Amino acid sequence: MVKISIFYPAREGGRFDLPYYLQTHMPMSIDRIGAHPGFRGVSVEQGLGGGEPGTRPTFIAACHFLFDSMEHFVEAYTPHAASLYEDLTNYTDLKPLVQINEVLLRTGGAPLCSPGGRIATGSDPARRPLANARGACAHAS
Repeated sequence: MVKISIFYPAREGGRFDLPYYLQTHMPMSIDRIGAHPGFRGVSVEQGLGGGEPGTRPTFIAACHFLFDSMEHFVEAYTPHAASLYEDLTNYTDLKPLVQINEVLLRTGGAPLCSPGGRIATGSDPARRPLANARGACAHAS
């Protein structure tokens, strides 16, 4: 299994529209690349702080896609790469950093989104459905 991580660096004066990212960009991404049978899940995180108490986070947000293999990710992503990249300016002026890892250990089988396929938007109590293309909460196998 591989994890494709997209990190958005926290930068003074940088713009990152988290509601747009969660309510528009991520559902579009999941609809497009989540339809691939090798897709295993996605999580989105908001940076809260750095390594020392009271410090700023290194990354304002991060997204992690899980796929059975790198080949499956490439098959899923390539047809949609241009449209997903074009949407970037709608939610940020930050340059995302991408890292691809092989998942060597994952325990607990915890869902990659909360029960019911919903995720909280930071401290905002409003919740937005985030489901994979199969209409269910994305879980790793």
